[in-house]
Amino acid sequence: MTNFVQTNFQVMRRLILYIIFQTSLFFWGLSQTVGTLQISAETSDGLVLLHPINFDTTYLINNCGEKINQWPSELPNGTFAGLKSNGNLVKALQYNGAGYFVGGGRTGRIVEQDWNGALVWEYTLADSNYHLHHDVHVMSNGNLLVIAWERKSLSDCIAAGRNPSNIPPSGLWSEAIFEIEPQGSFTSVVWEWHAWDHLVQNFDSTKANYGDLTLNKSRIDINKGNTNSNSSDWIHINGIDYNESLDMIMLSAPMLNEIFIIDHGTTTLEAATNTGGNYGSGGDLMWRWGNPMNYDAGVPSDQQLFFQHDPQWVHRGTSYTNMISVFSNQEVDNLTDVSLVKLIEFPFDTINSFFPDLNDVFLPQNPFFEYQLADSLFSAHISGAEVQENNNLLIASGNSSTYIEIDSNQQVVWKYRIPIKVNGQIATQGETNINLARMFQATKYPMSFAGFVGKDLTPSSQIELNPIPCINTNSLIENKTFAIDVYPNPATDFVVIEFSANSTLRGKLYSIHGEVVREFEIRNGQNQISISSLPTPSLHPLGTC
Repeated sequence: MTNFVQTNFQVMRRLILYIIFQTSLFFWGLSQTVGTLQISAETSDGLVLLHPINFDTTYLINNCGEKINQWPSELPNGTFAGLKSNGNLVKALQYNGAGYFVGGGRTGRIVEQDWNGALVWEYTLADSNYHLHHDVHVMSNGNLLVIAWERKSLSDCIAAGRNPSNIPPSGLWSEAIFEIEPQGSFTSVVWEWHAWDHLVQNFDSTKANYGDLTLNKSRIDINKGNTNSNSSDWIHINGIDYNESLDMIMLSAPMLNEIFIIDHGTTTLEAATNTGGNYGSGGDLMWRWGNPMNYDAGVPSDQQLFFQHDPQWVHRGTSYTNMISVFSNQEVDNLTDVSLVKLIEFPFDTINSFFPDLNDVFLPQNPFFEYQLADSLFSAHISGAEVQENNNLLIASGNSSTYIEIDSNQQVVWKYRIPIKVNGQIATQGETNINLARMFQATKYPMSFAGFVGKDLTPSSQIELNPIPCINTNSLIENKTFAIDVYPNPATDFVVIEFSANSTLRGKLYSIHGEVVREFEIRNGQNQISISSLPTPSLHPLGTC
């Protein structure tokens, strides 16, 4: 909801008018095409990490789109960027390496930069057997959980029971998760998990992993996922999150339309088996949700996720704590492609340490909450959502290059469009018909974030060229010296509006019947507005409106 400062005065001709000063940013939507398009008092207070894919810089911006900090790099941005608790930036970059793995979400290199942009360390994994891609999770101990494609040959795939008709000549890309520990300018792998160690199939009874899918729902069917014989990218894990208190890792496999949970409390040796670890299941899947048809349970109407991205445990917000948020990209509503953000109740039984199911399908049966994005914000790929401390949802519609934030009433309270073109040029405010850079996730840090302590958070200009000045509602409210005076009252020919803030306000003049009779822009100091030419409307009967 827009925050307004409101006053009224009585005109001598028995005409009561209201002046409403719009202290949040709307600009009537006439010339604003990039940057902050909408802001209100209900917008969560914090700083957004803006990491345009294929661009050379990562930004930290406030709600007005003003730059707080920036981190340039020599290689183009990959998909992930995140801040450590000391304020350093960890981000993924696009590095070709051996050139074997070519696909969406490819990164290959991860770097850490300090607040001033200096390189702290870098990690590269981009050879002919493994290649980093998509997401990263920064753990509280400073280690990183990373995702890598893992090459499997044609013979490997046949030995695993894959239907030979669905194997490209070059084989498949399976998935591996590595925990890496930065050590100065180097890194070492301290834990790993491989999807290939947890397969099942009911296609070839001569293979050792042959079995009933329903009875082996803790394993991944090698014949599900991508079955295109011209594509090697098998399940395409695109998201990772970590629950430290439970020592669990959550993964997103969009080509299975599922999210998984595995036990991180294993040794690397245990992670290759189905025994050991905190929960006794080794590296097998502890829970999976989104498409029970993958283990021959349920019917098409039971599918809940459609090429999803960015699953994460909710650690902020009082209403959704310990739920899971996820962006479901490719849903259909009345024959129209739509994208939904979903909040899922986390069904783990902490007393008995297991995940309950119903009729062989893991719970819950349905999401706790769903929000359908406007058709213009449909995003078939990338994208994400994050719950804020005030229970708002920050949503990144990756393909439309747009962030929105919605409040608990599902009203949009903030909207931002990336002002970077796909060719690397900075967009000009008001420019239309432009192809903008995309982003992978929605990441916002509250002002209480530890990484901001001792840092200079003074904003500079917006990223876009020829920007429109932004008035930050929260700042105006907190500024106790900000005041508006309107006189004379009553008035006949003009009114004077004074205010002391160093800002520009846009206002509307309303009649008592709610009619807009004038729009105006005023700046700090004295502003005289003529009212002598305004018409005198007939009064409504007493008691009506």
